[in-house]
Amino acid sequence: MMNHFCLQSGLYYSMKGLKSEGSGNVGGLDAQNAKVTSYQHLLQLPILFGYGFNLGKQNLTFFAGPYFAYGLGGGTKATGIINGQYFEKKSATFGSGKILKRFDSGLNVRAILAVNRICIGISYELGMVNVGNRNIVGAELNYKNRVVALTTGYRF
Repeated sequence: MMNHFCLQSGLYYSMKGLKSEGSGNVGGLDAQNAKVTSYQHLLQLPILFGYGFNLGKQNLTFFAGPYFAYGLGGGTKATGIINGQYFEKKSATFGSGKILKRFDSGLNVRAILAVNRICIGISYELGMVNVGNRNIVGAELNYKNRVVALTTGYRF
């Protein structure tokens, strides 16, 4: 196989999330021992342009391009002490007045090494859209997804 340009795409189901712990000022409120856990279920469409190198029995391909994602669902849980009072709240992750906006997009870079029929890859997603809507106590939230992924596969 010779060096080549390629295009990689598909519709993926993806799970992303966050976990945060700490104390301090949150939207003008005094938060102590605060813990927030949130997860996202997404449909994601990457459009990646790549260039592959033939390395004898191995092929190495580098990809880069945009991704677009839509939040299907998820959940968020927060606990802590807010202004001296115990606070616990569970909420859907996406929707009007929820913590995250449904649409996300950004840049994806990926490298895949194929040895015979086995593929090993690493990728990084850099969210370019502020998907934060408001934090669990109602203050504005600035949040962008960042993902590092390791993959393995088998080529048929």
